[in-house]
Amino acid sequence: MSNVATLIKKINESIKETRVSNKNASVLIEKHLKSVEKSNRDVIAQLKEQKNSLDIIQKVSSIQMWDDLKGLIFDKMLSTPATLELIKRDKKSFACFRDQDLFMVVRERHVVGKQTNTERYRHALIDAISEKNDNYLIGLSQKDTADFRVLTYTEIGTDIHPYFEEIKQIGNEDIYHHLFFANYKDEAIKLWKSLWEGLNIKILCFDEKEYQASKTFFDNAKSLSFISINEEHAFETLDETLENIKNDNNTDLYLVALDTPSAVYVHSLSKAGKWAIDFNFVNNTYKDVTGER
Repeated sequence: MSNVATLIKKINESIKETRVSNKNASVLIEKHLKSVEKSNRDVIAQLKEQKNSLDIIQKVSSIQMWDDLKGLIFDKMLSTPATLELIKRDKKSFACFRDQDLFMVVRERHVVGKQTNTERYRHALIDAISEKNDNYLIGLSQKDTADFRVLTYTEIGTDIHPYFEEIKQIGNEDIYHHLFFANYKDEAIKLWKSLWEGLNIKILCFDEKEYQASKTFFDNAKSLSFISINEEHAFETLDETLENIKNDNNTDLYLVALDTPSAVYVHSLSKAGKWAIDFNFVNNTYKDVTGER
């Protein structure tokens, strides 16, 4: 019995020591956690200070960037109705350069969708954005806020600036978007339809069925026909397409809806003496607004 009692006593002492050890460990862990929490709070506070400093720097930079962009682009930009009125009155070909196009101009390896930025394509874009022909107008997006445009052009960098310095007038690419139709309602549709009223028009697109469904959008044109382009090789087939239509004297207006390469197509058609307009998105916008499917 004494041996058993001794064993029980040792077990109890061991349990007690373990409890003390666990308690001490718990205290140490708690102290460590508090230390970590304090350290984290200090780090968070420092990060907040750095963020505030960066916000101030960004705000100051944005003000300067906005001032630069205002003189470079936005003071030259037409309103959406004025853009369409000028295109109609002077029969100006209209090529839009969206953010993805501007990135392609300044970044050699930038890729968008199915269009890889080959050296040939990049030079074609540069030629299109640099064109000074009186019958040709480039378009850029105004968007809703100055902050959005500053952010975009800051990401693109100042390398894009020289392309706009000598341009006196810039069209408004927002003529394609829902906001234009929402703000101007029937007037927006009327302005668009006035471009092809009584004319023979031809749409360059990937799928002509999308446009055949818009019966009322083109019902005032004299005629409507299509050139279907393979989406995978839209830019590569540019020369072949131009060759096929160079002697086409029956078409009054070409509407180009080829996504990324559209600006290059419009520019090439304009140089060939054709009247061409970037027509991306507007057909879908029209169908959304009118419910015509």
